[in-house]
Amino acid sequence: MEAWLNDAGALGLSHLKIADFALTGRGVQAQRAFSAGERILTIPAQCLWTVEHAYADRLLGPVLRALQPPLSVEDTLALHILLVRARRPDDDDGAYEGRRSHVDVLPDKYTMSIFFSEEEMQVCKGSSLYTLTTQLRGRIGDDYKKLLTRVLMRHRNLFPLSKFGIEDYKWALCTVWSRGMDFAVSEGNSLRLLAPFADMLNHSSDVKQCHAYDPTTRDLSILASKDYNVGDQVFIYYGPVPNNRLLRLYGFVLPENPHDSYDLVLQTSPMALLYEQKERLWKLAGLDAACTIPLTVNDPLPRSVLRYLRIQRLDESLLGAMTMQIATGADEKISDDSETLILQFLIDSISAILESFSIPLDILTAQLAAGDVYPVGGNAWAAAQVSVGEQRILRLARDKAERLLSAVGGGGGDHGDAQRRRKCCARCGKEEEEAATATRLMACGRCKANCISIVRYTITTLPILTIESVVHSFGVFYTMRGQTRTAARRPAARARIRARSSSSSSSSPSASDSESVSLARPAKRRKTASSSSTSKLDAYRALLLHQQKPTADLTTPSLPPTRCHTLAYHVPLLLLVDGGPRAARAAFLSWFDSVSSARAMPWRKPWIDPSSFASPSELRSALEKRAYEVWISEIMLQQTRVAVVVDYWKRWMSKWPTIHDLAAADTDDVLAAWRGLGYYSRATRIHTAAQLAVADPSMQGLLPSSAADLAEKIPGVGRYTAGAISCIAFGRPAPMVDGNVLRVLSRQLGLYGNIKTDKAVIDLIWAAAEALVNAVALDGEDGDEERAAADTRSDRPGRWGQALMELGSTVCAPRPDCGACPITSTCRAYSEGLALLSEEKSQVSENGTADMEDLCGVCQPFDDTDDVENQLPPSPAATKGGKQATLSAFFAKSAVPAKPSAKPKVDIEGIVRHARRFPIKAVKKAVREEETLVCAVVRADGRYLIRKRPAKGLLAGLWEFPSSPLLENPKESKKAERKKLAKEFVEGVLNKGEVELTMHVHLFKTKGTEDAGVEGTTEARWSDSVDTESMGTGMRKCWELVKEAT
Repeated sequence: MEAWLNDAGALGLSHLKIADFALTGRGVQAQRAFSAGERILTIPAQCLWTVEHAYADRLLGPVLRALQPPLSVEDTLALHILLVRARRPDDDDGAYEGRRSHVDVLPDKYTMSIFFSEEEMQVCKGSSLYTLTTQLRGRIGDDYKKLLTRVLMRHRNLFPLSKFGIEDYKWALCTVWSRGMDFAVSEGNSLRLLAPFADMLNHSSDVKQCHAYDPTTRDLSILASKDYNVGDQVFIYYGPVPNNRLLRLYGFVLPENPHDSYDLVLQTSPMALLYEQKERLWKLAGLDAACTIPLTVNDPLPRSVLRYLRIQRLDESLLGAMTMQIATGADEKISDDSETLILQFLIDSISAILESFSIPLDILTAQLAAGDVYPVGGNAWAAAQVSVGEQRILRLARDKAERLLSAVGGGGGDHGDAQRRRKCCARCGKEEEEAATATRLMACGRCKANCISIVRYTITTLPILTIESVVHSFGVFYTMRGQTRTAARRPAARARIRARSSSSSSSSPSASDSESVSLARPAKRRKTASSSSTSKLDAYRALLLHQQKPTADLTTPSLPPTRCHTLAYHVPLLLLVDGGPRAARAAFLSWFDSVSSARAMPWRKPWIDPSSFASPSELRSALEKRAYEVWISEIMLQQTRVAVVVDYWKRWMSKWPTIHDLAAADTDDVLAAWRGLGYYSRATRIHTAAQLAVADPSMQGLLPSSAADLAEKIPGVGRYTAGAISCIAFGRPAPMVDGNVLRVLSRQLGLYGNIKTDKAVIDLIWAAAEALVNAVALDGEDGDEERAAADTRSDRPGRWGQALMELGSTVCAPRPDCGACPITSTCRAYSEGLALLSEEKSQVSENGTADMEDLCGVCQPFDDTDDVENQLPPSPAATKGGKQATLSAFFAKSAVPAKPSAKPKVDIEGIVRHARRFPIKAVKKAVREEETLVCAVVRADGRYLIRKRPAKGLLAGLWEFPSSPLLENPKESKKAERKKLAKEFVEGVLNKGEVELTMHVHLFKTKGTEDAGVEGTTEARWSDSVDTESMGTGMRKCWELVKEAT
């Protein structure tokens, strides 16, 4: 490397040497004395790694220039480094010899936190490092999949997957992170570069900025930031970087790092009271409604934190005072009461964060001092250093808040351990004691029935960890313990303080009634479930884990119009423990065994039992083929009927019997084999995923057995397909929930919601499906009651998942055949329909009394007017003019003992009408219509011009005749006008959701045989065998018209 740099004009190399040091590892050693400010080293522009150099590379440049949008700076540099590393010396006549000499001295592996084991990461659980490392691992996986699809698979000769795998990609990214230097080169622009030899300099916080980029010569220079003697290690300064960033991006930490910090993210919902006025005040104060404020050792509680919270907690009466204070530049409390609330809230929030760390500061400090728990320099030791630094800062911040609270005169007491708090009821003044982590924004339960005038309905998890107050914007009459009251409600002002590591939250007793508090790290903006739906899901999972014996309130049908029931009503009756459900599950599997061969599905084969194979290699080969067969069948069955898929699957398996055969296939052949199935992107993803699975050293063609690994590592495999492969091929329990199963379980659970768009409904069904398949997996494990479902291997999970799908496609269809269903005894929709038709309808209990906070909250209102086709005939009571149902009946209704009567005759059609109501029917979107000019251009030699469609979108990657959409008033276009447009379009070509598509075909003949219209591109060519090209169904119909015309 030094010879290459010297030949290129590098300066200073003769006075420096790469050497190994005890504490820092490999670094740069001074071979002569240097004075502070003296130029030590200069690396010329042509030896640097930059995006500009990558685009100038003769092999990589054309690939990069063809990408729109372009790759990120990180990916561009990483791909350039990997390309140089992959080239052999005899490949390029020495063109990469210099850069390869730099790559050869780079570390073989790195010590960034993404490479830590889970046990090592547990040391810093609760810290920002833990959260961000988890996010970073996911981001790297997603980015690699995109790179694989956009670049690697399209240029396999240039980027062989054996040298461009996911681990290679991680290594290259770490090289860019740890060795890259960033410079501002012009206003708003920056430059990232890697400099050979200079990147061997280690970081020290004792030196100052000592590297400089010359935008004129484009050279990089290193200056001595202090005096160096012969033999000293020469350092560089990365900047004031905290340990969590050093370990994440550079792979090391500095004990007692003076630059350690903790980023506090302050946010307020736009739905908060007086939000617009507060937003203006934040701007006047130099803040934003969502801002990040670093807490540091020197300033653990910046004044800007208090300034933000003072504005956040303002009511209308204090707006004027705060506006005047900001205008005059004052920075003081508004009032003692307000300041006390803010500081107490801050203390409790920080205490909750500290409690979320896996190892408290005192214990961790003692373990580090002992020296034998975490070996110095190891991964766990580095993780511990990060945790210690962040906890110290948080403690300093809490201590400062406590001192400020004492100074205000508002008390505060001893908040050191934050284990016990005392809180006064908002109404009666009585104290109640509770743990800080279970603080509630509501009055005490002691006087709730007697003196509370505003009820705040809460959404809780079981056990109670977080309670968020949900206050609606309207008043409602409700019944509580025999007293009717009016609950005045106002819009919720949900203000949040989020710290970057804690997933649990703690609310201050003195916080605003309509605010909730949590602490979390800033993350990418993404769609997330609301806190209420998340809490419901957590509560539901807790109910599934703590199965109960079926009681009257769980088995009694919940009837319209109110359908008043708790969340426990949706626990599957197939799961409740009383001896019956296990027999019911076994009976359901027996039903599937009896009907599984009724429809010929060649991919349905006996489960591969590992115990029946003596040779591990034979077992591996069998599992590899079986997983491949299941995978292909499940992808083909998406949006396609079974009868259509059978022949396609057989032809596919005959052409490519193994995943290795598919990986080696040509893309056009794969698309041609898929012709007629539609959704061609499925074929492209299958092909890409097969190549990835074959090239990956950990898979080598055998798909992962875990559903989580399948969804993470295999492109195009979602959680349903992952569950199907894991269950059917490998015998591992995992939920298999497709559209049919969503419908079946919505009826089984009595869950009235939209299974296509309502995330809360979908999540609950997935949770129920997971609990059911786990129970089925354990049904056959009589000899080991302590065994976990995840540790079992059998054919039961696969049979169970296929049984649910079979039931949904043949019996529990959109119009169900309830008389033929084998599991009506556990179906909520069936029992409700039966009860509605009973002569004793008026005497059926509606689940008794339920507190508002215990109600389901997931089901939509059951309106008998929204589906006239399925309305039940009115009962005699209704025709006689019974009482109108009121909302008070929704909250409390006493159960009336049913009188003994003769068993009614079952009206199966009436039950079917009710069952059809589940799930809610989704409104279909209007079909978008387009019209397109299709131009068939044939040369004198009979060859036709065809072009490849874009890699993304409808019919991606297929061939077509040159086509152009009619953009303006397509319905009003005239034949002569279309002919003129087609001619203009063809002349230009030769010179250089669901859609209802109308194609206007025009045939053009050229006189010559030159390759007009295809120069300089691989996306167009002249074809003399159009019949064999991979075209979509619509374009193939156009071809039939062209053949008739010629």
